[in-house]
Amino acid sequence: MDKAEFTNFYWKYYLHLENEFINTTNFVMLDKNNFKTFSIEYQKLLLAIGSECEILFKELCGFDSDDGSKNINSFKAEIASSNLMGLDNNVRIMGAVTLDVLEPFGEEWPKETPKWWRRYNNVKHGRSMNYKEANLENVLNALASLYLLEEYLHKKVILEGEVDFISPESNLFTLSWKRKHSSMQKVTYEEVDSNYQAPLIDITKQEEM
Repeated sequence: MDKAEFTNFYWKYYLHLENEFINTTNFVMLDKNNFKTFSIEYQKLLLAIGSECEILFKELCGFDSDDGSKNINSFKAEIASSNLMGLDNNVRIMGAVTLDVLEPFGEEWPKETPKWWRRYNNVKHGRSMNYKEANLENVLNALASLYLLEEYLHKKVILEGEVDFISPESNLFTLSWKRKHSSMQKVTYEEVDSNYQAPLIDITKQEEM
């Protein structure tokens, strides 16, 4: 896989899922007080995002995409042994008043399974009993996890000296990493300030992809 394949087959789909999530904020504000709000739309997104995370995990770990024996325990073991996710796994949220930083994989990752992943499997395998787990909190953390996986896979596939920057950028998340990118033909370094406050975005102006 090269950068172009990554963009066409993975990043574009991520942006589609992100845009669908952003569209839901027209009806449910991105706020901690709404974390337990559940809906059919969140159910659809949680299942789609969780499935895509499984695909990204396999790509990142170098597993065969058709190998059905690989599961979250396989991913955790490979990531831990190979240090595949050794950077800061926090993400910053843009446009949310009561939210700033997420740690979607949890403090004990990759030792422990993320909470949202367990909820995703509960909905996947027992929807009628666990439909309330398809809520804003779990979908947001699942999407933030997918965003991180995309960034890690991108770092894996780019060539030496190639731009370490995905374009177009996410409209929802930013990283806490140092990374190199090209701006006006000049190589610079981007580092997210720990005190940085992201500007509010006008969700109502987001268009469906």
